[in-house]
Amino acid sequence: MPDTAKGLGVDPSDPTQNVLGGAKYIRSMMQQFGSLELALAGYNAGPGNVQKAMQKAGSKDWNAIKQYLPQETQNYVPKVIKNMG
Repeated sequence: MPDTAKGLGVDPSDPTQNVLGGAKYIRSMMQQFGSLELALAGYNAGPGNVQKAMQKAGSKDWNAIKQYLPQETQNYVPKVIKNMG
């Protein structure tokens, strides 16, 4: 994650920069994947892992690819979505 923070140009030890960096990163995941579920998966597991899961599943659908992602990510995505509303 230090490389991610560096790439975003934020100091992760600064709370304000940390939050803004997280928002910037989730926005980049939305732009890359185009769906909230995949963006959250990319945020949690890393975009490379989501790309690999999409290749294995032959799909961009969350329900098709989630089985190829870590259990933590499979739990994280619906939990975040549930708590958004």
